[in-house]
Amino acid sequence: MPILFRLCEDTGMRDWMAAPVLTRSGQYKVEDDRWILVAFPMINGATLKNNRLTEEQIRQLAWALAELHSHGGEISGSAQFIQEDFSLPFADMLKAFPDRRDKESGVQSILRPFESSLRGGLERLGMLAKTLKSSHGNRVLCHTDIHGWNLMWTDKIILVDWEGLRLAPAEADLFVFTEGFFFDYAAGEFMSACQKRRKEYKVSEDALAFYRLRRRMEDISEFIYSVECDNLTSGEKSSSLKQLYAECEALSAML
Repeated sequence: MPILFRLCEDTGMRDWMAAPVLTRSGQYKVEDDRWILVAFPMINGATLKNNRLTEEQIRQLAWALAELHSHGGEISGSAQFIQEDFSLPFADMLKAFPDRRDKESGVQSILRPFESSLRGGLERLGMLAKTLKSSHGNRVLCHTDIHGWNLMWTDKIILVDWEGLRLAPAEADLFVFTEGFFFDYAAGEFMSACQKRRKEYKVSEDALAFYRLRRRMEDISEFIYSVECDNLTSGEKSSSLKQLYAECEALSAML
């Protein structure tokens, strides 16, 4: 939260985001035994959801991310707590799936044909994570969850839901403009507009590969968890299993 305030107060990001509303005592949150409450100002606009971005929206998103990525650890002393660690919290669950009982969820029957892809993906991710941890590549502030449900449109793009804010390679945001992800259709126009603002930026192929693969495998693990642990209706379960299969197919195509 301190970083969000700095971004809104001291940088060009004030045009693309909103900071929390302070309490009368100057705090950004109210906390009790059950809740931590944070209030943001009303944004008089619409969430973009799954709508295709217009040319103007693509350009504005490129400008917003170019501005965000022009800032790093200097923006706040708190940045040390949001350093990217290239962790793979889902790895143990995916490694263990062949030996688990299915719990009659249907997950095993979907995952079994993709066992080699899952193992290959985890191995590749481990190697990429090791490479990136030892590299001295540039780290910038990244939103890390750019998609239509975290974008609003008034007369301009507004980025919301900042809980994933990280000090990371820019590719943590930019992978969503690559093949098979949310805005792949906008890749050319986006990168052209972005690089006019960040002329010094060069894509790290290792970082791009890492974030593409990690997001795909994160989504697979989340669908598994949802089917096995959430109290889904039969319709919701069927939909999640279909999405799980689609993610596994997409993973296989990436490897």
